[in-house]
Amino acid sequence: MTNDAVVARNVWRTYGADDAAVVALRGADLTVARGEIVAVTGPSGSGKTTLLNCLAGLDAADDGAIEVLGTDVRALDYEDAVEWRRQNVAIMFQAVGLLPYLTARENVEIALRLRGVDRSSRRSATAEALARVGLADHADHRPSELSGGQQQRVAIARVLAQPPKLLIADEPTGQLDSDTTLVVLDELRSAVKDHDLTIVMTTHDPTSTAFADRAVRLAGGLVLDEDAGA
Repeated sequence: MTNDAVVARNVWRTYGADDAAVVALRGADLTVARGEIVAVTGPSGSGKTTLLNCLAGLDAADDGAIEVLGTDVRALDYEDAVEWRRQNVAIMFQAVGLLPYLTARENVEIALRLRGVDRSSRRSATAEALARVGLADHADHRPSELSGGQQQRVAIARVLAQPPKLLIADEPTGQLDSDTTLVVLDELRSAVKDHDLTIVMTTHDPTSTAFADRAVRLAGGLVLDEDAGA
């Protein structure tokens, strides 16, 4: 088995056609080792979110090769991609995707139900995960009763409750204050160590960039350079 969790080669993605065409990725390359934390940086419009979408199979690249956790992502049909993500990948985007009619506890627990975790294990894992992000006292609050930062912490608790093989995250600490950012990053680092989790995340936050093992910079749809992280 290869030690690489992500291998993307010469990935292209264009939206629209003719004069309205926007080239989001122009032959982007990215390799991420298993257990590595990689921060993807770059200005708005550089292709960061498009790259994450293609890695997760949420968007279809026009050309290139994408292998994630040993799976040819471009070869998956819709249903296979859904099942593959359910079993292997957690996705966090800036719109945290909490179900508005469920409490924080239920929003964390539903992800475990989809993975077939039994009720007792779900409840203990959910309680522990919410405590780790400082929301034990907000378990019964619905998203409308939580701040944006608290909602983001619920989304992170879903990851910590049963860490996947790969976390793909778009600005995972974007709505957190500096103290909470450090707590959350520390918990994610523990998940990497304890569960061999791999993380690919976009960020504009210097603290999150420094937390990564490695940073790659995108500009104009290309990976231009790499800088050492923590």
